[in-house]
Amino acid sequence: MVPDLDAWEPWHPRVLGERLAGVPAPWCIAAGWALDLFRGRQTRDHNDVEIAVPRAQFAEIAQRFPEVDFYVPVAGALVPASADTLAAGHQTWALDRAAGRWRFDVFREPHDGDVWICRRDAQIRRRYADLIRHDASGLPFLAPEVALLFKAKASRDKDCVDFAGTLPLLDADQRRWLVDALALVHPNHPWRATAARVI
Repeated sequence: MVPDLDAWEPWHPRVLGERLAGVPAPWCIAAGWALDLFRGRQTRDHNDVEIAVPRAQFAEIAQRFPEVDFYVPVAGALVPASADTLAAGHQTWALDRAAGRWRFDVFREPHDGDVWICRRDAQIRRRYADLIRHDASGLPFLAPEVALLFKAKASRDKDCVDFAGTLPLLDADQRRWLVDALALVHPNHPWRATAARVI
């Protein structure tokens, strides 16, 4: 039986780093945890944890977790991952069978070889070598300006807190990238003007 949507007991990013050590696919911690890894400390509670991988290399990630069943959110429900359901969206929730808890979420991202393509606007592209950063221990995380671009869509309280805490730490190139990307994806977003003021 599939547990409730809120049955989350996420693994720490370090657990995922240990489990995925040496995997050939370029992967990274995404979303809120990526920003905390960039900032060098945990700044708030995290109810989940997400990783991003090239869509075509999801299987390389999945095979590292034989105790996990993957589910895809489709029309407000979670359905078992299959060729058809995987094509329906980009998220893939990982269910720890024994515990009956969601452990992590995999974002299967569009790409062209070693170039990441933004799923919200295909004009936005970056080589994985530039997209993925590493913390002092070597744990890979999504570039903070890219994580903020995705957070801009919802702009929940936690997203606004993440933006306010991260923006002052971005260099001029990172801020400029965020301003330009927001112009394509969310042209009227207030974060765009805020980021532009500090370039």
